[in-house]
Parts: sequence; C-alpha cells; structure tokens
Amino acid sequence: MFTIDDIKEKLTEIQLLIAEDDIDSSVKKLLMYVRDFDETKEYIQDAIVISATYKRITKEIRRETISNEEADKKMNKLLYRMLDVISDVEESLVLSLVA
Repeated sequence: MFTIDDIKEKLTEIQLLIAEDDIDSSVKKLLMYVRDFDETKEYIQDAIVISATYKRITKEIRRETISNEEADKKMNKLLYRMLDVISDVEESLVLSLVA
C-alpha cells in the first residue's frame, strides 16, 4: 500500500514535468502513476486516451497537417485533462487511505 506522501511525490513530479514543458515525459509518468496508484483501474483508460491523443498531436505537428495555433489549443486542452486526471486519482486515493 502506498502512503499519502508517495502519492504527493509522484503528483508533484508530473506537475513539474508539465511546468517544464516536458510533455512526453509527463505523459509517460502519468501512465505509470495511474497504473501504480489507481487500484480500481478507473483512470487507466483516461491515461491511455491522453497518451494516444498526445501522440496524434505530435504526429500532426511533425507532418505539418495542423497549424501552430490549433496544435497549441489541442495541447493545452490535453494538459488540462492530464492535470484533472492526476487530481482525481489523488483525491480518490487520499480518501481511500483516510477511510
């Protein structure tokens, strides 16, 4: 079983990666975070969709099939979704540890 400190440490690590604009690493860490801490597997699908969406956006950028403005909008939406999933998992786990 993980402690609240373990959960907070991983959460902070992912948030810092996002803040440093290291999206590739933050997506990978999110998948690991959810797999490690989400015992109900409730958020794994969200993390998988986030990862797939990130890869699709980067492919569109690389192929130049999307404008920079549209790529920024999609990426920001994705980042907010990542932060939501992280917060949801953290809240769920903290509640389960306290109960």
